[in-house]
Amino acid sequence: MSCVSKIKHAYTSFNTNQKKIADYIITNPDKVVRMSVQELALKTDTSPAAIVRFSKKVGYDGYPTLKLELVLDVSAELEQIIEDQPVETDSFYSFLRQEQKGYLDTINQTFVLINADSLEKVIGYCLEARRIYITGLGGSSSVARDFHNKLTRIDAPAVFNLDAHIQLGNSIHLTPEDLVIAISYRGRTNTVNLIVQRARKRNIRTVAITQNNGSPLSKYAEIILPVYSNDNDLRFGSITSRNSSQVVTDLIYLGMIKNQAEKSSHKISKTREAIGDLQK
Repeated sequence: MSCVSKIKHAYTSFNTNQKKIADYIITNPDKVVRMSVQELALKTDTSPAAIVRFSKKVGYDGYPTLKLELVLDVSAELEQIIEDQPVETDSFYSFLRQEQKGYLDTINQTFVLINADSLEKVIGYCLEARRIYITGLGGSSSVARDFHNKLTRIDAPAVFNLDAHIQLGNSIHLTPEDLVIAISYRGRTNTVNLIVQRARKRNIRTVAITQNNGSPLSKYAEIILPVYSNDNDLRFGSITSRNSSQVVTDLIYLGMIKNQAEKSSHKISKTREAIGDLQK
């Protein structure tokens, strides 16, 4: 796992000062590789000792080791930007192989970021919830709608609406017996964040499928299921975010089926039969 991925993965366990350090490194990796421990401490309004403790918490012997791996991250990032750009003279076969690699990288990186304990806890929350309230807007709404459709196949009590005002209005009726699952790639969609923030204040369980990047959403939600962030993909950033988010929602869905296999199998069969009647 890369240095930045390790930091994002551990983000929710950081204290206030550690989050300051993490936010700066994630946003400015190319600058950090040229900074001394004293310079980074100054930029993050912390101390050299805090930088050393942060490095060890992430899994390194100290700041020099963290910085060494960050150099590799920056180098790989530059190579990826060049490699990912299409060349007009490339054959169609090369184009297909290039996109295949991009899709597989997204899936692999998403699995690297998954915390099995957190995922298992979310699956348990879904099985216990009176209602599973799904919220997501813009590009994330397609993932939210797909997730909602899958949950209805197993008769899970899922709720989703494409309209932002209806999402916000319906959220007022949630109770501590319900579960909110928010899908937002960057975690900065105001309506989604407000729903999660209000729910958390009312002791309603909240889960965010988002970048673990210190965004408002990642701070409001009880559990973060991080998605792969590839801001260097100048062409298909939205596709990367959709695919990574959908890997996570599919795992929740499949995990629910696994935990109630016989019941879910029956529900899916009944759904297929109902749809099959239309084709007769």
